[in-house]
Amino acid sequence: MKSKYGKTGFYILLIFAIIALLSPLLAPQPYSYIAPGIDTHVAKERAAIYLGSNNTTNKSGLSYFGPLASSPGTTGSYVIYYALSNGSLYSEGIGSTGTTPVNSSFYLYHVPVSNNNPLLSPIIIPLLNYGPAISAGQYQLQNFILLSTANGNLYIGKAGWTGSQVGAGKPTFVSVSHGSVNGTISSAPVSDSGPLQFTLPTWVPFYNLPGGYYSNPSEEIGNPGFIFVVSHNITGYYLNEFQAFPLVHRWAIKLNTNTPPRNVVYYGSYFELGLVADQSLVIVSYSNNLTAYSPLSGNPVWSIKTNSSVVQGPYVPRDYELESQSYNSLFIATANNNVYSVNLTTRNLTLILHSSSRITGFASSYGSVGFPTVLISETATSVYITSSLYSVLKKENGTANLSLNNSYINHNNYTTRNYVLPSGYGSYLTNPIYDNFASTFIIASSHGLVFSLQTGNGSYPFTWRATLTPTPVNVSQPITFYDVATGRSAIGVIASTGIFYIYDTNAYDLNPIPPTFHTVTGAIFPLGTNQEGQDLFAQFIQSFWTDWLLGVMIGIATIAIALLAAMLIGYKGGAVGSIFEVVSLSVYLIPGLALLIALQSVIGSSFTNLVWIVTIVSWPFTTFTLIGIVRQIKSRTFVEAARVSGAGFFGIMRRHILPNIAPLTLYLLSLAISGGVAAVAGLQFLGLAPLNLSTWGGMLNSVLGNFYYAVLAPWWVLPPAIALTMFIFAFIFASRGLDEVVNPRLRRR
Repeated sequence: MKSKYGKTGFYILLIFAIIALLSPLLAPQPYSYIAPGIDTHVAKERAAIYLGSNNTTNKSGLSYFGPLASSPGTTGSYVIYYALSNGSLYSEGIGSTGTTPVNSSFYLYHVPVSNNNPLLSPIIIPLLNYGPAISAGQYQLQNFILLSTANGNLYIGKAGWTGSQVGAGKPTFVSVSHGSVNGTISSAPVSDSGPLQFTLPTWVPFYNLPGGYYSNPSEEIGNPGFIFVVSHNITGYYLNEFQAFPLVHRWAIKLNTNTPPRNVVYYGSYFELGLVADQSLVIVSYSNNLTAYSPLSGNPVWSIKTNSSVVQGPYVPRDYELESQSYNSLFIATANNNVYSVNLTTRNLTLILHSSSRITGFASSYGSVGFPTVLISETATSVYITSSLYSVLKKENGTANLSLNNSYINHNNYTTRNYVLPSGYGSYLTNPIYDNFASTFIIASSHGLVFSLQTGNGSYPFTWRATLTPTPVNVSQPITFYDVATGRSAIGVIASTGIFYIYDTNAYDLNPIPPTFHTVTGAIFPLGTNQEGQDLFAQFIQSFWTDWLLGVMIGIATIAIALLAAMLIGYKGGAVGSIFEVVSLSVYLIPGLALLIALQSVIGSSFTNLVWIVTIVSWPFTTFTLIGIVRQIKSRTFVEAARVSGAGFFGIMRRHILPNIAPLTLYLLSLAISGGVAAVAGLQFLGLAPLNLSTWGGMLNSVLGNFYYAVLAPWWVLPPAIALTMFIFAFIFASRGLDEVVNPRLRRR
């Protein structure tokens, strides 16, 4: 410890040893750990459109309703629509045509509103242009937009174009039809026709009903375009039906409730014979009741009760709207935090899951066969992903893994996994949406975090994010639509800041990311990530233990073989000694790197093989260093005296030679350990050793293919390079200190 070199080396090695022992606590992630996609992947922003940027409307204090988009054909959407809380309706250009560039806003219509008569959420309704369909067999859609206010007024008009075809000229809103209910409107109206992306069903609702439709229904198919509104007056709550265009009030039926209905949905939007066969339903939830009504007559069809008030839903997956099937179900959440499915044929109520907090939204895959592949139940802070065990069986090719851990909930053949949603971005109060193009779900938080959920993506399903700037206090429910401007699917969301954001359904891979202590998931990456998204800090810390273990094992193996060879060559001699000397010399004379590569190719890569490969290359140097010392000690008088007194080979080795070469052996051991770590690092840097080991050399391997990373991401290269250098030099310093002990000429007085 009097040696400055030895002291320095000792303290460095002590620090390295402490870090190695604490590595399971400092970096518990396995080597295979990859940072969550939501931390390292960002959605491609196609546009950030300032709504109404080319008009003079003062939008201060106004709320936004929308976005609304629906494809009037297989080409997709040319504009998006939105409304302001002052009653004005606009369309916004998204760059689809020369007349609708990005940031081009078109005023369309205005309805009277006031503090006591606010605007309700508008809806967009695609309907078949019945005239051309009958006369010329032309399959043409016409988009309609319905505006409504709380005092009972409804306005619907055609969302058209000034040109001769869709997308030609500028957006218009014409032929507005007005209607009203007797009383106030309790919640936003719904339609039997929903907005479409670019894939159209083979039939859609139509309008301009021919005379005698009800008297001869078998001649026609589809739905005639209905609007359903819940109204309230002093006599109670009523469900109203309007013909969509022009608005014609058809019937009103009093609801058996004194509490406001929670939600209204239409089931069977695209049933080919939905109305004809009386298969379609209007389903209303209020209190702890679900009641279904006939859209033709308004008569009740069935009613069921739950053991607690319905707070979310009914929700009907998309494919259940295409064809009547015995497995068709809707989903509801109750005030006691239970989620149920209701079979629409048998009306059986089935418990799917019990959540820890109130459900705020539903989404699902399309549900083409039986239970949807996945059902998403969202709360303000978490999300539940539910699959049927039948789906699990199919996914595992007939072998289901049903050993569910604590993060799973199992109810009646449904399995659910719960994930905590990213915190610090407000609440999650809007329904997720399913993006069929990417087979993912899109979730938005109130403070501007939009991200993707991919249900088949390992233990953490969130795959990319988009952070809206400036940070809003609220965002709309996202929509997916087919953008004519790019010919691709897009995601759209309106922020309370008045900006409409458009994103692609894929994302930029940000890896390697720089060091960061703030991510969406709350994880920290003090050294960032590599190209694959692996946590470099975890690899760096785990390398302390791996390199220590490799170095010590190589050092001990090298010294053990070298001691045996030195004893046989330097003391025993004879034929055996000569053979060992020739073998040692042969190995010593072969270039080390070439021998390492050759042995690795023959023996193969594994942790144990790596130890033996480096040992085979290292032991001759140590052997020849020890041979001279052994021969020198052999010639000493005390060894000759021991031999004359009858001591055997092993006795002389144990009592006289080993004690005398022990200090030198420790010196050589320190050199062997540092040399072994350096050799392994060289092999891994060249990609000739297993890269699934956390070592400093392995961390440097990726730079081999692109040295620009050393400049682009120095945090990636410098820590392992510095640690490797310090580790090797620490053993060199320690060996220098030992050498001063062994060699009196170097010993400090």
